[in-house]
Amino acid sequence: MLRRRERSVHGTDISDRKIETADKKQKRKTSAENKRRLKARSRTRVNMGSAFQRWRELKEREGLRLDAEVALFLLDR
Repeated sequence: MLRRRERSVHGTDISDRKIETADKKQKRKTSAENKRRLKARSRTRVNMGSAFQRWRELKEREGLRLDAEVALFLLDR
């Protein structure tokens, strides 16, 4: 177990913080898992370019909460 002192903005000690080495390994695993999720999610992303602002305006004007609702709204027109 490692110990690290935290300092406030003014350089004074706030507390001692324990860092478990197992936590570091868990963070690495989580990071790898996050990379996998981001890669899977990026497959469904669409670059809307300059239409993004209009998309947001339509979403707000129609009172839609989700981007999927906007897409369905447009498809059903």
